[in-house]
Amino acid sequence: IATMQSIGIQVLPPLLRRFREEWPGVELAAEEVVEFPELTGGVESGRFDLSFAPLPIDEGPFAVRRVLDDPYVALVPAGAPEVATGSISLRQVARRPLVGFRDRSEQEDLMRLLRRTGQEPQIVFRSNDNPTIAAFVAAGLGYAVVPRLTVDEDDPLVAMLPLSSPVTPRRLGIVWHVDRQLPRTARRFVELAVEVCDDIARRWAEA
Repeated sequence: IATMQSIGIQVLPPLLRRFREEWPGVELAAEEVVEFPELTGGVESGRFDLSFAPLPIDEGPFAVRRVLDDPYVALVPAGAPEVATGSISLRQVARRPLVGFRDRSEQEDLMRLLRRTGQEPQIVFRSNDNPTIAAFVAAGLGYAVVPRLTVDEDDPLVAMLPLSSPVTPRRLGIVWHVDRQLPRTARRFVELAVEVCDDIARRWAEA
């Protein structure tokens, strides 16, 4: 199974636990990859049987099951003035120094939205490591707009604020090779992934 860092924090641990409770004799190996093209590339080459991936994916011999809509949120220092209001607009975000992802394809749509506010986003640092982004925000070096799944909501040094401006959520799915027959265990893994992600979405809605 190929996975991303954010999936490894909130989704994969309960998913692997449930799977191993049902299939204790099945060996399952999960691997976090650094570059997103490896997610689908590994499926196409046969390196991975399944892969989590942001949607949409590039065209190829793939079947896809959508599992989660991951909303974008603003990550700000815990003492930021916007924390008192409980939300923040894209216009307010665009006026701040920003910490962004190194994989720019992840933020192309977001950058376009920020520019529509009349401000040119000022990126002061880029990283694909979620704790590093949070550390820069905590130090007051910038704000960040990130998928909620990447956020450690128990970190007292940062605050997560909903965006008052509409932003399309990051859509996540599981990908496999369309020409390879999935064994019953792999099909059940996909079903369990949907259940775990549904639980997460329900928790977010109730928060």
